[in-house]
Formats: sequence, structure tokens, C-alpha cells
Amino acid sequence: IGLFFWALRFLLDDRRACFVILVILASLFHKTAFFLLPLGFLPWPLYKARLLILTLFPVVLAIIFLTPYLFTSYIISSPYHSDGAPIRAVMNALPALLLLLFRNHCRPEHSHPPVVHWMALAGIIGIALVWFATTAIDRLGLYLLPIQVYVWSYLPFAPDIGVRHFRFIATALVASIYAAALIVWLLYAEHRECWLPYQNLLLT
Repeated sequence: IGLFFWALRFLLDDRRACFVILVILASLFHKTAFFLLPLGFLPWPLYKARLLILTLFPVVLAIIFLTPYLFTSYIISSPYHSDGAPIRAVMNALPALLLLLFRNHCRPEHSHPPVVHWMALAGIIGIALVWFATTAIDRLGLYLLPIQVYVWSYLPFAPDIGVRHFRFIATALVASIYAAALIVWLLYAEHRECWLPYQNLLLT
């Protein structure tokens, strides 16, 4: 996920080759990262058509070979079930919906790049699909975390809607919701004993 955040920075700078390299590197940690590669080709400048063909060909082959494996592992014969997947899907869909609804109300200097719209659309679609394949959609939904960071970080710059201290209230509300989600997970998650007490090199 961290590599994908880094890759998005390159994509926003139109350095698509760097984006593809980082996503491929991320796929070495988890195969589902391969499904992020199409974001690097939407849209692609026409004058780079040759580079597009050379880069897209191995990407398409990888996705073709990986899709049956992932479909079988996570949907058809999956032993996994993610109880928290619907909640995490909602956490992606809510900022995605706000972005799509108010995308035309932004000032010109705050215009949103196309890749953000594609990710927001994926966040909305995830709500409909999460009920049929909780673990698969949950895994892919992790890559939509940038939507949450992107949308909520705009709250301090939100236009005044006539409510006193609206920006402060909205920011505090979002922070409180995420704090509550973390506390509930730490206290009531099914596998919380695997994470608590948290251990790292500094504490062990």
C-alpha cells in the first residue's frame, strides 16, 4: 500500500513508467497489486502510443494469467471471510461519493486529476460487490485508501456553508470516526489477540 501511495505521486506527475515499476514491485508483496496497473494507462497521451503498446502488452498478459488464480482463490473456493469488509468498503465509498457529487464545485486550483475519479468510481462499485466476495473486495479496497486521504484532507479548505466553525467541526468529526474505528477494532476484532500486545523491534 505504501508503494502504491508512492506510485500515485509519479502518476500525478505523468511519470507513468515509474508508476508501473513501483506497482510491479508492490505485486511482489501481494499479487492483487497487479490490478492497479490499468490506472497507469487511463488516459495515455496519443504521442506515446508506442510506449503504451510496449508497456501494456506484458501488463495484459500478467493480468490474464493471474485473474483465474485470484478468482479461484478468493471467490470460488475461498476459505476466507472478512467480517469487517463492509465497514471498510463504506469508509471508501463515503469520500468517493462526496468527491463525485461535488467535483464541479471545486475552485480551478483544486481540480481533481482523472485517476482520482476512477478510484472514486471503484470505491462506489466496491459497496455493491463486497457482499458477494468479502475478502477479494476487501483486499482490493485497501488500494483505495488514497481516496480517503485525498478527500478528507480537503476539509480544511471546504467552502463556507454558513455553519460557524464548519471546517473545524468536520475535521474533528472525521478524526473521531477513525479513532472510534481503531478502538472498536482493537477491542472487539475477532483476531485482536494476534495484534495485541503489538510487538516490534523497539519493544522486543
